[in-house]
Amino acid sequence: MMKPVFILVILLHGLHVIAQNSFVDQHLLSAQDDSRLSRYSEELSFLDKGDIKSSWIREVEIRGRSDRFSEPLSDYRLRLSPANPWEVKANKDYADQLIQTTRISYQLTFTKVIKDRYEQLIESYFLNARTQLLKQMVDIRQVQNTQRLERINELTIDDLLEAESELSELEIELAETRLELRDINQTIALFTKSPVTWTNWTMIHPEQIMGILNSRDTSSHSNLYKQSSLEKLALEEQMLNVSKKEAFSNIGFIQADMDLDQGDRFNEHLGFQIGVSIPFVNKDKADLARDRFDLIEKRNEVSLVNEEINQELQSLMTQITSLNEIHLLVTDKISRAQKLAENISTATDPNTMIKYQRYKLDLIWKKIQVEENLIRSFIDYLELEGLLVQSPLRNYLSTDLNPLQQTNTK
Repeated sequence: MMKPVFILVILLHGLHVIAQNSFVDQHLLSAQDDSRLSRYSEELSFLDKGDIKSSWIREVEIRGRSDRFSEPLSDYRLRLSPANPWEVKANKDYADQLIQTTRISYQLTFTKVIKDRYEQLIESYFLNARTQLLKQMVDIRQVQNTQRLERINELTIDDLLEAESELSELEIELAETRLELRDINQTIALFTKSPVTWTNWTMIHPEQIMGILNSRDTSSHSNLYKQSSLEKLALEEQMLNVSKKEAFSNIGFIQADMDLDQGDRFNEHLGFQIGVSIPFVNKDKADLARDRFDLIEKRNEVSLVNEEINQELQSLMTQITSLNEIHLLVTDKISRAQKLAENISTATDPNTMIKYQRYKLDLIWKKIQVEENLIRSFIDYLELEGLLVQSPLRNYLSTDLNPLQQTNTK
């Protein structure tokens, strides 16, 4: 039976891990409150009211007439001009398409915003890794320089200057990296309630990234950039349709008359008129032709956008694959270097172990660079596909791709 103290230690450790890692989710979720999204939220709120749709009555007129200036009005007329029903429908279709286009624009902006958050987290994580590695490099160089000073009589001034120069460069790089890490962590801390620390955090592994990309089914997924291009084209086509229908907006009128000088009874005073507009002439014909001509170019642009996106996705996939191959190579070199440590530990020359440690740290430095580039390319790929904001939102830096609690979707 587990002792209560041991259980308490496990629970506290679990809470500590959650607290350590919660800032990552918080920073990604803060993208929902970014000011760049407020414009589209306001536009969607306006469009949801339906103010952009046409009225069924185009015009209402009340007229009065007197045969003589000195006499009161004796002839009254009420004229109603109904809207063209095809114009009403065209404006409704345009409003619906505008809502759809605005929602896609919201999603695209959300994608860019959350990608910024991902890049900040990636930068912080790998700056932290570099800081720790540089600290080890500085410590090794300091030990090596101390050993050199013990046999100073055997060294030339050039050797000493070279050693001090190498150490100084590492110390300066360490200080600069720490400043960069502090700055990016301060930026992240503005959006989170938890301290920025990568202790106990496990970053997504390159092998897992390759598994995600190779097994992902794109048949049911609509690329946001391609969809945005199509929706904008559809909006232009709907606008042209509205212009066509508005060119014949005056379809006629219905008019009720009341002439007090005509007849003696009330119903003898009443009359009505009806008029129908005959669309022989289209005054907007030239404008509509120019709009149709512009649509030819915009349809071609949609095809170009699709081709460019496909090429960019293929290029990113090739880049990720190449970086993964380099990562495997460097990882293998590190494994071989670790096996060498057994033989080096018995070496009589004290500089041999230091050389080994420097070699191994150089390999780890290269591994960090490759992993950062690979993860950045992975996020670029997800952003271009629109997967960063696909519901449910997920943390693509975590090993379990844990869902994020989204609260402000459009």
